[in-house]
Formats: sequence, C-alpha cells, structure tokens
Amino acid sequence: WLPEDRPWWLQGSVLSLGAGTLLLCAWVRRLRRQPWAPLQAELEIARILYRDGVRRVFKPSADDGSIALAWRDRVRRVSELRAILGLERFHQIDVARRALLGKDGWGKTTGTHHMQHLPGLVFRGEDQAIARQALQRSAALFENQAEALRLQQEWERTPIIKDLVLVGGGHSHVNLLRMLGMEPLPGVRVTLVTRDVETPYSGMLPGHVAGLYTRRECHLDLNILARFARVRLVHASAVDLDLANKRVLLGNDRPPIAYDVLSINIGSAPKVQDDSNSAGVTPVKPIDGFGARWDDLLSRVPGWDGDRRLVVVGGGAGGFELAVSMHVRLKKELKKLGSSAKLTVALVTRSGLLPQHTPG
Repeated sequence: WLPEDRPWWLQGSVLSLGAGTLLLCAWVRRLRRQPWAPLQAELEIARILYRDGVRRVFKPSADDGSIALAWRDRVRRVSELRAILGLERFHQIDVARRALLGKDGWGKTTGTHHMQHLPGLVFRGEDQAIARQALQRSAALFENQAEALRLQQEWERTPIIKDLVLVGGGHSHVNLLRMLGMEPLPGVRVTLVTRDVETPYSGMLPGHVAGLYTRRECHLDLNILARFARVRLVHASAVDLDLANKRVLLGNDRPPIAYDVLSINIGSAPKVQDDSNSAGVTPVKPIDGFGARWDDLLSRVPGWDGDRRLVVVGGGAGGFELAVSMHVRLKKELKKLGSSAKLTVALVTRSGLLPQHTPG
C-alpha cells in the first residue's frame, strides 16, 4: 500500500525499528514506575535464570546438585527456578512499597546464587539464617574436598548414642527432616519408616482439585529429603509395635527396627461403612488415595444429567477450600462437556464456618 519511491522514513525496516523503539520506551517507562530499580532487577533475574538454570541443562555442576540430575530433570528445574525468581520479584516489589510507606520490609535480597533465595521464600525468622548457613556449608564442601572428607570422617567416628525412628511421612516428620538437614544432631541415628516414598502435601490438595497443580507438584519426594537430612529410609509398612523390647515390626517379613525414641506421624482416616449406603461417599483421608478417588468422580461427570448435589462435611479451612475448589472444577468440566446438569455444592458443619479463624 506504500509507493515504491517512498521516502526513507517510510521504508519498512525504518518503520519496524521505530515501532520497536516506541514499544521499548513504553516498557521501560512502565518499569520505572515500579518502586524498586525494575530494569536492573529484570536483567539480574534474567542473568540468574541463564546462569543457574539454562546453562546447567547443558553444563551441570556439583555446586547446586545439578550434576546428579537427569537431563529431563534439569530442564524441568528451569521452570521451577523461573517460578522462584518470579516470587522473589514480587517479594522485592512488596518490600520497596513498604519502605516508601515508612515500614520495614520482611526481608532483603538474599544473595546472587538462586539457591540463596530459598531461605527467604520457604523459611521464616531465625530459620532463614540457619538455612543460609547450611547452604553455604554445603557449597563450601564441594569447593574444598579435603574439608568435606574431614567432616565425613568426623561424622562417621561419632558414636551412635540414640536411635530415633520416625514412622510415617506426615507433615511433622517432613518438617523434622528439613530441620535435621539444616542442623544435624551428632550421635543420633535417624530412621524413617514409610509406606509411600512420595507423600502428598495437603495444603495443595484444593489446588489440585481445582486443576491448578498436577499430582507430581503436590507430592514431596521423601527419598531426596532423607538424603538431604542424612536419614536412613526404610520403604515398608509398620504393622505393630513391640513396646517391651522397643522395636517397630514391619510387614512382608522384614526385620524389626529397634528404637530409643519413637515418633508416629501417619495421619488419620475416617471410618466409612463399606455397604450400599456408602456408594456415594468419598473420604478425603487418607490423602494419598484421594487423587484416585477424585479422578474416579471426574470420570463419572460426563454421565451426569438433571440436578446433582455435592456435599462436603466439615466447615474448617480444608473443608471450605475443598468445597470451593470442587465447585469451580466441576462447573468447568460441565461447561466443557456442554452438559445441562445443574450442580449444587453444600457445606455441612457442626461448629459453624471456619470456627478456628478470627471473624472477618
């Protein structure tokens, strides 16, 4: 639509360059309105993403443990790092905005290596300093092999004074393993007995129901966590206790495990009668089996017609979040199928809605 003898300022390349320049100026102007050196920070985030993420896919290192990962896991870690850096970006914006209001932010930028961002994102209070020290010690071991060998020999020479046995991979034991990894207890041998190597994180269950997280994203790998904490992992089911001799009895003819101190964190499960009256009952706990039960419920949605009623029993935070997540997900599935079924979600509670939370 432009004549061939158009002037230089109407050439296609010049127009493209001009449009790109205008978009760049608009982007920079938008970033400059943010309360924290955004352009410099964006470049720093991109640099960290390349150095500790993309480059490690092709050049793994022992410094951050990427050398022990398969190629596919290193690729997946790039997206995880990108999410961590995104959280750090929002965190720094929040800190700067609070500073403009004369308030102290709840943290500061945590170093240049991306693993150093984790303490500020995962831990709170004094745990942040302990976690950073643990990360620095781990990084130093890779740089100084002689020191790593000395610490390993010292650890092996320390006599075992107590045997601590953890039965179950619940949240309390996961938190304990995290703490042991940051600050080991000399003279204490810790053994984790668990039926499932992957344990679900119940806080992400409503998000999984709503379709926001995959099953893998909602589970913690106890094998990796046990190696981090230098804990023996026994993949077996505890079937009984020998209290007189202080032993945990395992199934499948596995030898028992002696203990001095025993901790049990296996969760709870409601008792549901197995008869015709319980055909439509889907217990949430045990959580490790709820994924399959929820998938089974979703598989029956295409056959729904008329009025359908879903009842969630329990008015606590978990019940409330599940009721909302189920309503959103099932409505979305019905809309996708073009179904005429009408869904109603009800919440049944004895003590009122969110009884343990402050009103408002």
